[in-house]
Amino acid sequence: VPHRPRLSLGREFSAPIRIHHEVSDQDLIFLMKHDSDSFNRYEASQKIGMKVLRKLYESFAETQSFPEIPREFVQSFG
Repeated sequence: VPHRPRLSLGREFSAPIRIHHEVSDQDLIFLMKHDSDSFNRYEASQKIGMKVLRKLYESFAETQSFPEIPREFVQSFG
C-alpha cells in the first residue's frame, strides 16, 4: 500500500448512527477534500471546523490577538 489508508466510516448508511473514533486533523482535511461520499465530506468539514474554531478561541483568550487560520484548512475548501 503506497499511502496510509484513511477510514471513511458510515458510507451510504441511511439511518442515524453515532460513531466515536479519534481522527487526526490531517485525516479530516484529507477526507474533506477527497471523500467520494458527500455526507462524509460534510462531516469531516464540520469536525475540523469545530477543532479550528476551538483552537482560535483558546489562542485569542490567552494572547488577546487574532491568530492565523491554518492554511491547510482554508485550502481544503478549494
